[in-house]
Amino acid sequence: MTVSALVSEGLELGRTTGRTPAATRYCVGLLICLSAMVAVLASASITPWSANGTVLAMARSGQTVYIGGTFTTVGPPTGSGMAVSAASGEPIGSSPRIAGFVYAVVPDGVGGWYVGGAITGIAGRPCGNLAHVLRDGSVEAWSPVLDGPVLALSRSGHVLYVGGYFHSANGKSREMVAAFDMCTGRLTPWAPQANGLVRALLAHRGSVFIGGDFTLIGSADRSHLAKVTADSGRVEPWVCDANSAVAAFALSNDTLYVGGYFSSLQATTRELIGAVNAGTGALLGFDPVGIPEPPLETSLELSRVAALAISGGSLYVGGHFIGMGGQARIGLAEVDRVTGAATAWAPALGPCYEGWPTPTVRTLAVLGAGLFVGGNFSTMDDLEQDYAARFDLRD
Repeated sequence: MTVSALVSEGLELGRTTGRTPAATRYCVGLLICLSAMVAVLASASITPWSANGTVLAMARSGQTVYIGGTFTTVGPPTGSGMAVSAASGEPIGSSPRIAGFVYAVVPDGVGGWYVGGAITGIAGRPCGNLAHVLRDGSVEAWSPVLDGPVLALSRSGHVLYVGGYFHSANGKSREMVAAFDMCTGRLTPWAPQANGLVRALLAHRGSVFIGGDFTLIGSADRSHLAKVTADSGRVEPWVCDANSAVAAFALSNDTLYVGGYFSSLQATTRELIGAVNAGTGALLGFDPVGIPEPPLETSLELSRVAALAISGGSLYVGGHFIGMGGQARIGLAEVDRVTGAATAWAPALGPCYEGWPTPTVRTLAVLGAGLFVGGNFSTMDDLEQDYAARFDLRD
């Protein structure tokens, strides 16, 4: 099981003490998206209990059934998304049961969420990989259909930008990117057309930054990173090429932080992470030097920065790496936003076993004084911490 997307909007955080994961093990006021190992079919009947791992043995004695396996929890099935309390981490209100995998979530601005992924069903009805969950937990009747998974979402005003690995949206050609007018629910003409999957989107000041595995946007050469107009999708003259996939963005003023699988930006060495001027594309001096995990650097999915989040003068970095900012850091790091140097904060994700990949952080979100972390881990600073954690940033 994996936490692959987090989102927060307009909720107060409960007080915690320091950055101790034991006191902050639940994500607060977030929509937590759990990528289940096996997607539950939308038409499947709801069972009263389920396990969070493999069931290997069953035995019945009278009216009691005993089960054993690799699981750690047995309880009511939730599907792949849930809203939880700001105070306790307990479920709040009602959340629709999502069948499939959730990879991206953004707030709708009025207490609800847009949810994207490889989603086959939601709240008992078919879903074409994208849905709108309202504030009260109900699902809007709007039913877009994309013919492949949604990996990235960004909202600007009433327009929702969508990226992923698809070729059509609502029956019309849309190569890896599309946009919807959420006042009408209709697909817009915006269609930059990428020739490879899109992993990251960021709408800002009339433009949309696009990151992914592509080398062309429309007919323009753009290696893994591009900037297009938010209204027409026209490719802007802004050029900042990476030598491999871009997977994450964070923006502060005119500084665009970029994370991914690359080892260079603008033909200059930048291992997994760098920063450019959002207006000109000029490479900045920020250079934390992410260190891939040997000998796994040859595996694309096991050498990357997957998530970025900003708080004050710090940039929080999540992904699959063993070093960042000049210090040993496994999957999660805090670096200075100007110098790129790692701070003293060094949470220990686990478990770490010889010969096995180290834990991975897949998603980050900052809300007030809280940093929320989701990914593939089951311990934090040697304490049990399954897939999601919260840290207090007030220290």
